[in-house]
Amino acid sequence: MMGAVYATLITECMMCAMYVWYLRAEAHEMLAWRGFIGPGLGAATILTISLLLHTDTIWLLGGISVLLYSLIVVWVDRSSLELIRQMVVNR
Repeated sequence: MMGAVYATLITECMMCAMYVWYLRAEAHEMLAWRGFIGPGLGAATILTISLLLHTDTIWLLGGISVLLYSLIVVWVDRSSLELIRQMVVNR
């Protein structure tokens, strides 16, 4: 009975992978992936820092997190600097 379950799961995974493979060019055109990578890496960094630093000082943890998040977002997506500049200038 488990053979049918495994066969169905493998088939579904293969069909999903083929679907994504054939439509990868369209997916790159539809989504601006660069806008997701920076915040994703920044959030992963904040999570990692909070797990590695077992500190009671929330100000230290918050300061390091904000600094690293900002640096990672700017490093990955330079266009975010232009957006921040426009927000500051057009207040």
